[in-house]
Amino acid sequence: MTADRDPRLELPDHPWFVNDVMVQDHALLDRLVEAEPGPVERLLFGRIPLRVFGDALTADITTLPLPGLLWIMHLSGYFGGVWLRREIARAQPDAPLLGVDVEPDAAAFGELTDAQAAALDAVRGDESSALAFASTRFEAHLESYGYNRGYLTEILEAPPTGLASPPGFLVAPGLLDARYSVDEIRGLPDLVERFAMQVTSGRIDTDDLSAKQAEAHARGRSVWSTGLSVQGFPQEEYEQLLELSAYFLQGTQAAALAAIVATTSGDAALARRGAIVDALLAPWSVSYRMGLLDGRLDRHLPSLR
Repeated sequence: MTADRDPRLELPDHPWFVNDVMVQDHALLDRLVEAEPGPVERLLFGRIPLRVFGDALTADITTLPLPGLLWIMHLSGYFGGVWLRREIARAQPDAPLLGVDVEPDAAAFGELTDAQAAALDAVRGDESSALAFASTRFEAHLESYGYNRGYLTEILEAPPTGLASPPGFLVAPGLLDARYSVDEIRGLPDLVERFAMQVTSGRIDTDDLSAKQAEAHARGRSVWSTGLSVQGFPQEEYEQLLELSAYFLQGTQAAALAAIVATTSGDAALARRGAIVDALLAPWSVSYRMGLLDGRLDRHLPSLR
């Protein structure tokens, strides 16, 4: 990106229904784009979510423009799904996924906003409400973390024929302990450390959690070794998928760690931060599924202008 280039994003058609949770905030999007160099894919699918999650874990939460950030995560999720479907179509024209065509509608959007609203209620409620929400969410986030850990492990160990995966890209030998060769969310290493301290002190029984993580990990590996595949991806697109997947895994890891550490320690402030991460993950996952399953041929990615 040159110094005299206007870095704002030109947004093509994408699912949007008026709601009480998200707000289209183009000025906020412009500021985030201007702060990060790189192509659209790296910006929207990786660097911007990385910063947004870092702010959720470390910034003054009363200053966060949450409605606009939720909209931006919706854009990241939807266009991330559109991008991945496009790359699968290029690499594997006969992929089973391409026979699926589900146009996003108001019902799908309602699923997204309902998930966000429940988390935001916990952010705005009293301490007991925040902690109660955290106690109901860590198993779901652990399942998501385990699935995405398995999926990323699978595509690292089975790269496209003729390509090699980056050595040391993901190191995750135990429970919720993943570390990455790419940049990590600000505040994530601190959560990993706090979780380890809770385990050492005996406040967390790891046997059941480890079993749940292992079950979800196996599902992630299975999906990406049978129904989905990275075979045929060029080097650049393969590495882009690895980076996107690592950042999403970090988001699920942060949400799971925040929920369980807040619950076991009674830390309502952390429970609120975890609920914000929860709300941000909802569009990243639900909207991603919208884009991945949207088979319309006129879907395009945003462009820098």
